[in-house]
Amino acid sequence: MITTLESSLASGGGGSFVSADRHSYKNQVRYLVTSLDTRFQSTSTGVFVAFHHVDQNLDPVDPASSVAESIEFERLSLRLSQDLGVLMSVASDWTVQLNFELSRASSPTLTNQDGKTMRRILGGFAVKF
Repeated sequence: MITTLESSLASGGGGSFVSADRHSYKNQVRYLVTSLDTRFQSTSTGVFVAFHHVDQNLDPVDPASSVAESIEFERLSLRLSQDLGVLMSVASDWTVQLNFELSRASSPTLTNQDGKTMRRILGGFAVKF
């Protein structure tokens, strides 16, 4: 089994931002990305899990003319892969891959009419040859 654990954490600002309604904001971003990648050599099975967390704050330059905006985004990704050469005799490298993603975002502009946070679940299936 071969396993790799990686994590990145950052925080910073990106200067000023002028919105469509001509209000100026100061941009501040923070993010965390952590991933675990494992490969079981005996079965040629791969498991990859990643977590992403991003916070962005847009603070108004002139607080009297606009309000602060805060956006939060989280994503959990899971990818399973299986090399088919271990299971059956194939002429080339065939791999079956299954992807699953769960995302959550919150912002005054990303909420639905009930005020609940939007969530998205994605799934996928791929064959590499």
